[in-house]
Order: sequence, then structure tokens, then C-alpha cells
Amino acid sequence: MTSPTWAAVRIWGRADLRRRGARRTASAVPRYERASAVPDAAVLANSPSFDAHQRAETDALPEVRKSYPFEIAFGLNPIKPANFESSTLIPTTPDSVKALFGVLVAGRLPDPARADEVVVDENARRADSLPLGSTMAVGQSIPPAEVAQLPPGFVPPHVDRSYTVALKVVGIAKSVSADPGWAPSSGFFAQYGPRTAGFINAFVTLRGATPISHASPRT
Repeated sequence: MTSPTWAAVRIWGRADLRRRGARRTASAVPRYERASAVPDAAVLANSPSFDAHQRAETDALPEVRKSYPFEIAFGLNPIKPANFESSTLIPTTPDSVKALFGVLVAGRLPDPARADEVVVDENARRADSLPLGSTMAVGQSIPPAEVAQLPPGFVPPHVDRSYTVALKVVGIAKSVSADPGWAPSSGFFAQYGPRTAGFINAFVTLRGATPISHASPRT
């Protein structure tokens, strides 16, 4: 586990494969950190062996106040709009949604009871024509040749190597990099998680730290 807050910001910025990049100023990072209540640490096991039992052991550590698990889905990508190229993290619980979305500038968080809602950032809204109420489509495609190159257990037999889902944009998050970003609801994981190739990591807050809250959209 990595505990310094600045390290957590950098891990958060890179763990989702370009969703939140590194173009931050010395003043912007602290402001964003205060507004979004960035987690104190990240558990980046990057392995299917980091299962529910091991996550429970992590949660039980005396230093851990709360965990916010998420899935890194390495085969899931946007397919509509056609020019929208960005991977994401998938929150696995309703609480994880607050840890992933940072600051909303418009709209709302996705409903955890729905699998078809998504938040995109300002870059995606502007460059990829994804305003509130618009529809994007994501799909998983893992060719057999790619499966053969992955470590054992990364694509278990029950994974659906090809599927497509339409998602409605219900919120716009503040951009913190030059790249477009997006993330679905935890309801997406509840419905499609068993069909999705990936592994679960987690952000955590530590005892004595400020609980994660969510900043309201600007008015």
C-alpha cells in the first residue's frame, strides 16, 4: 500500500490507463484534492488472486478506515463515438463511485441500481460530443490471440469475450488531464462484471483521514 496523499493522486491519475493524466499545476492539485477528497492510498494488486477474501483482509487492517474497490477492465473500450478512445475503471460498489468521479460540474452521479448510466469528463463532452442526455456505447473485444498472451486466470471461461452496452450520460466530471475520461455506475459492474475480463484493485482511506464526500456541480 502507498500512503502519501500526493502518491495517491499520481496512482489515481495513472491506474486507469490515461483516464486521469499528469498535466496538473502545483496549485490545481491541492484544490482538486480538497474538492474531491482523494483517497489516501491505493492497493494495486493487479492480479485475479486479489479476491474477496484478500480484500476483506485488507479492509480489516487496523490502519484502513474504508476501501473503495474498482475493476480494471482491460478489454472494455468505447465504440461510440467512433473517435472516443479512453479506457476506464469500473466502480464495484456505490461507495466506490464517489472515489472515482472526483468533482462533478454538471448532472449527477449514476444510479447504482442501473447498469446503463455513465459519467464523462469535460474533455469527452467537448471533444467527443457527449453532453448530458447523450448516448455512448462501450464494448469488450478480446481476440483469441490476445487471450493466449495473457497470464493464466486473467480471462476465465465465463468471460464474454465480445459484448456491447449503450450508456446514457447523466453527469459531467471535471477534467484533470488532456485525455477524455468516463466511468459507469456500480450497477454496470453488478450486471456485467462476471462477463468482463479484468481484476479488482482498491483505493482506501486511512484512519484519521477525512471521509470521501462528493462536491456538488457548480451552479
